[in-house]
Parts: sequence; structure tokens; C-alpha cells
Amino acid sequence: MKYTGEMTLDELAHRETDYKLWTDKRSGDGMGYLPIYEEYFRIWRNDTIHLLEVGVNMGASVLLWLDYFPNAHIYGVDIEPRTRPEHERYTFIQGDQLSKPFWQSFIENHPKMDIIIDDGGHRNDQIETTYWCLWQHLNPGGLYCIEDLGAAYNPDCNRPGFGNHMDFMKLLLDRINMSRGDMKTLHFYRELAIIRKK
Repeated sequence: MKYTGEMTLDELAHRETDYKLWTDKRSGDGMGYLPIYEEYFRIWRNDTIHLLEVGVNMGASVLLWLDYFPNAHIYGVDIEPRTRPEHERYTFIQGDQLSKPFWQSFIENHPKMDIIIDDGGHRNDQIETTYWCLWQHLNPGGLYCIEDLGAAYNPDCNRPGFGNHMDFMKLLLDRINMSRGDMKTLHFYRELAIIRKK
């Protein structure tokens, strides 16, 4: 059930042909993540939350989060310098998601997050490093989302010394089953994992 008078994430993404930029998260001509996110995110829609997206590219999804969460502060991380969008509720930080010192500095200088979305480089080493660095910086009850896990089947996205993306998902499931750590659930969709913290 959606809020009366408020558009869903997917409706916002399809609202106009010139939605500043096109986001591949929408349904139809995209990956279809937004209807899934709607089910998880809508309870926080009007709350004062902190959302981090890793891999913001030209800022299309940042604009979407700003529209959908009117009271949230959005943080974006990208290895490339990104000057847009400019908004009082948006903070951009340039950095390499493979760098543990970068994440340590991020943690020291920013509040804990309620939602973290990894839409970064999609390589196994990037995904694992980012997860292990940022999980501690996620609030209890928060969501950690990993997109584009189909990269697991691309040899260029698998680096030595790290398991395949699906091996990593299996490791997280094992930790839940063995009551290790503070993960509550891991839900898996096509190319998307959503992990909830206890």
C-alpha cells in the first residue's frame, strides 16, 4: 500500500522523460530494483534517515532518493569527481571503495547510515571490502543493498584472493544460519541482495 498522494520510487523514476538523468534501477527498461526497494524503504519515507549510495555516476538515483525521502540526508561516494546534483541534503565524497583507509575516514566523519546501497564497481574485491568496512556503520534495523550481482559471471569482475560474488552471498547466509554476527535476514532477488541488520 502506498502513501496517499505520494508516488512510488518507480513512478518517480518514470515521471518524465527528462528526469534529469536516467536511472537503471527502474522497471521496464532498467534492472527493476525500484519496486523491490519500495517494499523495504516506504516505512522510512518521511523519517529523518541517512542513506549512502556507493557509485553515483551522474546522480540520477541521488535525485530519486532526494525526491522520495523528503527528510533524509543522502550521501554519495564515487571514485570519479561528481559535481551534480547540488542540494542541501546531499553530500558527495570522492573515494575508492577498495580503500580501507578511505572508509575509515568516512566512518569517522559521517553519521551511521540507515540504508547503504552498493552500486559501485561490481567487482568481488570491491563488494567484499565495502561490505566489511561499512557493515559496522549501519544502524540496527538498517538495510545493506548490493546491486548488479550478475557481475559474478563476468571473469573481469572476479579478482584473485576473493571468492566469487555468489560465494560471498553463501558466506553471509552461513553466518546467519550459524548465528554469527548481527545479520537478521538476507533476501535475494535477480542480481540484488538486501541484508537487514538486527
